[in-house]
Amino acid sequence: MPSKQKGKSITIWSDEIITIEFFLLTAIEVYLGFWAGMRCFGYFGGFPAGKNIYLGIVFIIFGHTNLIVLYFTPFRAFYWITLSDEGVVAWTLFHQKRVRPYSAYPYIHGAYYSIFGVKRRFFILSDRQISTEDRKQANFLGGTMEVLKIRYSERNYQRMMKMLPKRQKSQLKIAHDTILAIEECAG
Repeated sequence: MPSKQKGKSITIWSDEIITIEFFLLTAIEVYLGFWAGMRCFGYFGGFPAGKNIYLGIVFIIFGHTNLIVLYFTPFRAFYWITLSDEGVVAWTLFHQKRVRPYSAYPYIHGAYYSIFGVKRRFFILSDRQISTEDRKQANFLGGTMEVLKIRYSERNYQRMMKMLPKRQKSQLKIAHDTILAIEECAG
């Protein structure tokens, strides 16, 4: 029994910042790889044509490595999650959407990790209990269909509270309180 809003759904990125960074870096990498590769083929005022064909091919291939990695490693860095009446739908680029019922995620945890002294906080929807040590190092929890990481924000919290079933709402509230307690201790 999801929320009272029948027929509605919300879509959340697992981590907006990582997603935007990844797409920007991928665009820059593809552009630079293509540009360097084409210079090796003799375009854009590069070397004489035919002199560095192999080097040009290497630059073009390296320019697309992020896309190649993304194709072969779904659910690692980022993905989209849709909470709807049917359940949880998760997907990433180049891969099919996967649907699981809300009952597949009986646990919702508050988790975090520190990078350069900044704590990044997450909600973790999981099919099992996650140890306290793992919750302190959320970056090591790879995103899978069994363990979904959603970056904490008040907006994500409010949106999830609208869609989740009653049992998961109480777990989400506890996770939210845990994250706020972590903030108070850190601050």
